[in-house]
Amino acid sequence: MTTDPIEIIAVGNPIIDIYAGIDEQGFSCLKKTAPDFEWGQVRHVDDELFAELLSCVDPEDIVPGGGAYNALRILAQRGFRTGFVGALGGGAASTADDTAPSAVGGMSFGPELFREEMRHFGIVDLTATVSGRPTGRSLCLRDTAGGAESLLIFNPAAATELGAISEDASGTLKPRLIYLEGFVLPRTALVEDILAWRGRVGAKLAVDLGASPIVGARRDFLLEELLPRTSFLFGTKEELEAFGLMYDELLHRMNRGVLVCKKGPDGSSVLFGESRIDVPARAVSVLDTTGAGDAYAAFFLTEYLRGRTVEQAAESAAYGSSLVLRQYGGRIPEH
Repeated sequence: MTTDPIEIIAVGNPIIDIYAGIDEQGFSCLKKTAPDFEWGQVRHVDDELFAELLSCVDPEDIVPGGGAYNALRILAQRGFRTGFVGALGGGAASTADDTAPSAVGGMSFGPELFREEMRHFGIVDLTATVSGRPTGRSLCLRDTAGGAESLLIFNPAAATELGAISEDASGTLKPRLIYLEGFVLPRTALVEDILAWRGRVGAKLAVDLGASPIVGARRDFLLEELLPRTSFLFGTKEELEAFGLMYDELLHRMNRGVLVCKKGPDGSSVLFGESRIDVPARAVSVLDTTGAGDAYAAFFLTEYLRGRTVEQAAESAAYGSSLVLRQYGGRIPEH
């Protein structure tokens, strides 16, 4: 634990993003293991299948990620004292899971990759360790055989095992803001822990919805329990529409909050009080869109928490999200 007060704590699924281009031969290798895979899909697979798929790729880059972690890394870079709550795998394959290698193509993607980066950015490590499961991973594949399509394959693995906030964290830490990613919302006990923690310490709550199916499945709980305690709500058009309510109705259910609709290349809309502003996206050459929405949230919160206006925060967020589009992973340049 740290002696310095932590200002922002993020809770989410830590996922190591593995980037690779594959040609026809590589794609044929994938199809032998998973015949129904096609370009343009987003697939979720179990630990064993993911391990088999790894043999078909030669990684170009490996980046610690996941929505909450992407946002928190940027908040740490912007000068906030931060801590991350999530669940990592138990270690290398020899000690955790013989079907789950922790390196491929000479690149490591075990739990230590996350821990090393957290140390580098001064993020306090509040993660749990799940023995017998690998750290969450994703394959971010692009077609090098003349196409422009991608294939995303997720294996959240140990990340899904986080079921509660430790007493060590919730009993001693008093963050100014708790940032919650949508992929933990299906875990009711965990979310209730977070809401109780927020209430005890008087923290603001920021939520990024993550996926429209999650919103649809958890709609009543989110409307009745989460939104009344939420100060900042970030979501795509599809995620927000899954509530089945107008944006101003959602805003009125929040805790005197700010609602942000992220629209990718069409920019964003921000609702607060009785006002709405529309902010265009920055024109930029796009390499990878992973984490652009997370960067938007991080830059917005940075400015807002430092006393800037909503308009200034939204303009900064548009700029910040453009930075991650130029490289792999939800990262901004360190310098």
